[in-house]
Amino acid sequence: MDSTHDVSLDVHALPAEVALFPLPDHVLMPGVPAPYRVFEPRYRSMVEDLLEMPEEERWIAVPRLAPGWKSDYHGRPPVNAIATLGRVVTCEPLIGSHYFILVEGVARVRLVECSSDRPYRLACIEPLRDTTTVADLAGGRHQIIEALSQAVYTLSQIVGNTASDLTEALQDTSDIERLVYRLGAAAMDEPDERQALLEERSLLNRTGMVLNSLSDLIALSSCHLGASAPA
Repeated sequence: MDSTHDVSLDVHALPAEVALFPLPDHVLMPGVPAPYRVFEPRYRSMVEDLLEMPEEERWIAVPRLAPGWKSDYHGRPPVNAIATLGRVVTCEPLIGSHYFILVEGVARVRLVECSSDRPYRLACIEPLRDTTTVADLAGGRHQIIEALSQAVYTLSQIVGNTASDLTEALQDTSDIERLVYRLGAAAMDEPDERQALLEERSLLNRTGMVLNSLSDLIALSSCHLGASAPA
């Protein structure tokens, strides 16, 4: 398996296979936590199986359902092959044998579905290698962080607390890969955009995609502000 450059990950610690928790129009990002309410019987079984494992081994993959999924949702609907490997970090039982879980995105992976004797689907995973990484940034790392910070600052001056997720992401710029994913998760509303960001193999290109989304938000917010200003 290739090593991944998204988030620090020991490939030797990866499981041979992971449970799939596919969702419509949702893209989990590496380094980003996401809450889920689990209520379908097959996925309740998945959570119960995970709870029997040590905490550090509670891996799941959260792929986005691919076009055509509605016709076979309760069977084996198609999923995007590129997804985020996550770890269940908290689990709260709810009324009706439902669960509330918090999943921390860990790294991008390619899914290769395998046979399953469980009610839910399983897949082998292949971590993805970037074509450009932090090592390729050299002196450009500071400029990238500065550009992202300036864009977030400009947006926050327009929309105030509405940009709190973006400003919070900038509190830690030590891991630029995680920073780009966190800003992308906060700035991109469209699932297609988020999936494209996840699948992009160049850190530089991912950064450009996030900057473009931030620029669009700045332009849109400025227009709304101008339209609401008194004549």
